[in-house]
Amino acid sequence: MKNLRRLLLAGLSMLAVSAGGAYNYLFIGDSITDGNWGSPKGWPCPSEKRNTADQNHIYGHGYAEMTIGVLASENPDTAVRYFNRGISGNTLSQMADRWDKDALALDPDLVSILIGINDVHKALKNGTEIDYSAWESKLDSLITITQERKPDVRIMLGTPFTARVGKVGVSSDYGRGLEMTRKLADIVRKVGARHGAAIVSYDELIGKLTADTTHVPASYWLWDGIHPTTQCHALMSRLWLEKYAEQVKEPQL
Repeated sequence: MKNLRRLLLAGLSMLAVSAGGAYNYLFIGDSITDGNWGSPKGWPCPSEKRNTADQNHIYGHGYAEMTIGVLASENPDTAVRYFNRGISGNTLSQMADRWDKDALALDPDLVSILIGINDVHKALKNGTEIDYSAWESKLDSLITITQERKPDVRIMLGTPFTARVGKVGVSSDYGRGLEMTRKLADIVRKVGARHGAAIVSYDELIGKLTADTTHVPASYWLWDGIHPTTQCHALMSRLWLEKYAEQVKEPQL
């Protein structure tokens, strides 16, 4: 933990200085990132209708808030700003539709994305297949325009995940949903490698946690097959911080 703390401090200081004393972190995605940030009213609730004055709920409740808590506490610098712009229920296309106002408008220096499980849910519900080529192209374009706007932006890409537990686990189409989720995770890795992004392999983490060989039931980590419990969010945050620290140790050229 000491080495991780040292790297986090070094990275935050370096990035803040390179940005002229102001640095913006953005977490964006669907409900797993959302965590009810800004006390949303109605569903889905757009960012502009959320309460950004209530500091008790401004980052939501989950891995994003936990990660921000570590980063902000280890580097108490008011010039470093953090934003949660996850919106529950979002597919990749829906997130893309709000990219200008919820991502680019915030002038992010670091963008963390976790998206995909709702694309799977939508396809299963409609009895259709995901257009994987189009999905890859859309994710690629979001990162491309972000990097064109700010060449030094750091990208963190989380892989979507699921597990055979809860209502998702007992569904007759679970196997098909798992296959779709794995394909999207592979696309995330492919796009990330293309853009020099850090890959946060949540799917591998969840796979290990929910394996049949463990002594803890899968529901301890994912209560419905999609949404993490508090303890799982904590491990997701730890994994995110480890991948971030690796980027600091080996900065992108």
